[in-house]
Amino acid sequence: MSFTKQVQYAIQMLIHIENSTGHLLTVKEIADKRDLPHNFLQKIAQNLTRNNIIESKRGRNGGVKLKKPSDEITVKEIIRVVDGPSGHDCIIGEYSCTPENLCHVCSHYNSHFAELYFNTTLKNLMTKEHCCK
Repeated sequence: MSFTKQVQYAIQMLIHIENSTGHLLTVKEIADKRDLPHNFLQKIAQNLTRNNIIESKRGRNGGVKLKKPSDEITVKEIIRVVDGPSGHDCIIGEYSCTPENLCHVCSHYNSHFAELYFNTTLKNLMTKEHCCK
């Protein structure tokens, strides 16, 4: 399983914001520090703001910060907000496998995936990975 660049950048941005300990950061500061494309990150930030994951303050002392605690922001929520609802492609190409009626392979995979990723919070990522400073 791999995430889109948008999801990867969103997670990096959210981790960077969380590590700022509540200080407002501009998207440009985050982009420069993380070596991410500013305009692309700006669009991601707008989407995260619209969906109440971060809040944005305009003006001279403006910037972004998390709108809710990092232990309440799940990877599933980030994926949904950034990439939108996803379709379903069967892992083994089974025609009758649908999101409502998963085959045994997809059902097994999805249950493990959900446990590992969908219930993982931003705070969990920061604690487990030790690479996100």
